[in-house]
Amino acid sequence: MKSSSILRDSTYNAMSFVVRGVGSVVAMALVARELGPDLQGRFGYAHWLGAIGAQMALWGLGIASTRFVARALGAGDPQAADEAVRLAQAWLIRILACVFPLGLLASWSLGGELRDPLLVAMVMLVSVTLFQWRLGVAMGIRRYDIAFVGYLLFYALLFAGLSVSLTSTRPVVDTMAVFALGRGLHAVLVWRWTAQALRALCEQAPQRTPTPGYTTSHLRRGMGRYTTQMAIIAFFGALLWERTALPFLKASGDYIDVGLYIAAFSLTAMVQRVPGALAQVMVPAVAELEGAGGKQEVIARLWRRSALLLTALIIPMVLVLFALAPWVVDLLYGSEFERSTGVLRVLLLPLLVSGAAAASAKTLVGVGQQHRLLVIAANAAAAKMLLFMVLIPRWGILGAAWAVAISFTGAFVAETVAARRCLREET
Repeated sequence: MKSSSILRDSTYNAMSFVVRGVGSVVAMALVARELGPDLQGRFGYAHWLGAIGAQMALWGLGIASTRFVARALGAGDPQAADEAVRLAQAWLIRILACVFPLGLLASWSLGGELRDPLLVAMVMLVSVTLFQWRLGVAMGIRRYDIAFVGYLLFYALLFAGLSVSLTSTRPVVDTMAVFALGRGLHAVLVWRWTAQALRALCEQAPQRTPTPGYTTSHLRRGMGRYTTQMAIIAFFGALLWERTALPFLKASGDYIDVGLYIAAFSLTAMVQRVPGALAQVMVPAVAELEGAGGKQEVIARLWRRSALLLTALIIPMVLVLFALAPWVVDLLYGSEFERSTGVLRVLLLPLLVSGAAAASAKTLVGVGQQHRLLVIAANAAAAKMLLFMVLIPRWGILGAAWAVAISFTGAFVAETVAARRCLREET
């Protein structure tokens, strides 16, 4: 693999992240300022349920598509890559056919005052699931430019919709609908562009040379096993990395506490996504090297360089945001969210070690050692839930922040150690 191709992928990936980062922060600030802490808490709770439901419905097929498509292309077999996409598509449609009606039923029967937003959240669940899967395909074929253009169009649609929904008579429901519709159109565009790109790759190699390990039966078994493991990781990862404090806060407080916590956590999540998003190029790059028979020392060198670069990038960002936290919260959300400042500072602490962890996690996924991440995520998620039960009743949103900070730090350190051991064993 040429350094120029990794540089191109990294450039487009960084541009995509800038669009996502700026777009998300501005959209988050608009929603919070217009709705206030209480309605922001209701919107954020419904949005979180839709997003976490999509992560479960995806069942690991996004990252599985990235790895198996890139691995097949690395072996010079674009037809096998196409077969992997078709197989993932068939599985995903079956999953959504089961999840969607069950989600609608649960939203209708359990929603209460959030019934209508939760019903819309189920539509968003489908949109986000399809988008995330197809984004995985785009990364597998190394078309990060598709992701970049797709994000530009999504945020253009989102801001056009928010200008109407936030001033409507039902701002929570209508804003949820804008997010769902925007993601749906985003998914359609990325689906079409990736299909055209993959078709072009197959047409360039019309005479297929069977590759050992890439027959349909091999793909079905290999992808099935890998996808199942990634789905379990996604479950524990959702408990660990997502806003799972919200049900605890809602039970012990009110929607105002939920809104205040969401405001701080959302800013932290944006910073955390910096190394994670930039390290995303590691998955197809490592998988393609593995498919082409690349040496483990090459992969280890790529991991070390990425870990150092991402660490050097994230630490200054965290320190600056920590120092400017009161000003940033007031600028984005207003004086009503002043209590979010302390929560934000606590949540920023584990991000000091997140750079190396991001490179490590993506490398482990790329080389097929995702079972190591499963153990880490399960243990850290269990610790986080236990800390929630102990700390939130006593210290509220600040207790939730400390529970997250402790569990995040443990997971980040464990991921880095696991990658180092894995690559040392292989070499």
